Amino acid sequence: MTAGSDPRTGARRNIYETVHGPDNRAGAKAADARLAELIAAVESGEAFAGRAEASRAEQRPVVRVEDLASAWQNAHRPRPARGDGEWLGWSPKTDMTVADNCRSYILPTIGTRP
Repeated sequence: MTAGSDPRTGARRNIYETVHGPDNRAGAKAADARLAELIAAVESGEAFAGRAEASRAEQRPVVRVEDLASAWQNAHRPRPARGDGEWLGWSPKTDMTVADNCRSYILPTIGTRP
């Protein structure tokens, strides 16, 4: 449901909520009742009271593309399997190519983005 726009950024604010209930008339009534509560909260201005503080508290740590690329490459690096002489992960040539492409093209462009 649309709840107007953010006065600071001008972006449209939407409220999403899932109502769990049986897949019958009783479930539909519960969803309709919750929708009516949300509409009343938006119209009275209570819908976003305290949400800014809650959203700041729930923020996740920032992970950069560079960190994800490094973890991805480490997970697929060539390494010997235990005991049978086979290798796990990428071939050494693929590992070198991926590392070169990340270092030359991807990370200089978007590496520092969260």
